[in-house]
Amino acid sequence: MFNLHLYMFSPAIFRASRKGDVEKLNQLITAGANVDIGDHRGVTPLMVASSRGKSAAVKMLIEHGATINVQDNNGMTPLTHALQNTWLQRNLSRMINNIRAMAAGDQANSYRYYHPGPKKNNDVAELLVSKGADANLADAQNMTPLMYAVILGNEEIATLLLRRSADVNAKNNDGATPLMMAVLRGFLNIVNLLIEYNSDVNYCNADGISVMTVALYKNNKEIIELLRAKGAKEEVTSCLLRKK
Repeated sequence: MFNLHLYMFSPAIFRASRKGDVEKLNQLITAGANVDIGDHRGVTPLMVASSRGKSAAVKMLIEHGATINVQDNNGMTPLTHALQNTWLQRNLSRMINNIRAMAAGDQANSYRYYHPGPKKNNDVAELLVSKGADANLADAQNMTPLMYAVILGNEEIATLLLRRSADVNAKNNDGATPLMMAVLRGFLNIVNLLIEYNSDVNYCNADGISVMTVALYKNNKEIIELLRAKGAKEEVTSCLLRKK
């Protein structure tokens, strides 16, 4: 049965969450607004506040019972909303195509570079994790919070998630691991961090792409030497032949 009382505050609570207006939020919640209401995409007020980096609003919504590990229609949680941004939304598919180009031997496409543009909502991400956000809850593309942190070069949050038992060898729908993503982006410190947490340096995905393959295609000498020093086998680059 449709409950008008629960839905009448819906637009207002989204606006207040987006602006981080804690005074308005408190008024709405006190009047009976549903903190877990979702829009047509399944996005909740907590997701909105998280994506905008409104830590005070995030804290208030959680204190009033907002579900932390809820997922929207794309499988994203408040934590992944905090880590996502417009730059990543535009470039994620391009990065996946970059790995696919390697599998096809398309060296020209594999050398595309990406402009960094992360808006780091670290305070919000840290708050969500401290309140029980699942470090391994993946979205519809099997992208985990750790993968988003890695792609954006957010070493601080990547470290936090790894300390909270994030799966360092998780694979997205294209078979890419956090280490592959860090190598693709050229983040030496994060590559080293992931290896310290036992990331598989000899992993080879279903398309025959290894971690070393990515490093060699990107021609990042520092990362290539680090992978070799950490036990990556040179012959792993032939895994494409073994997969066929």
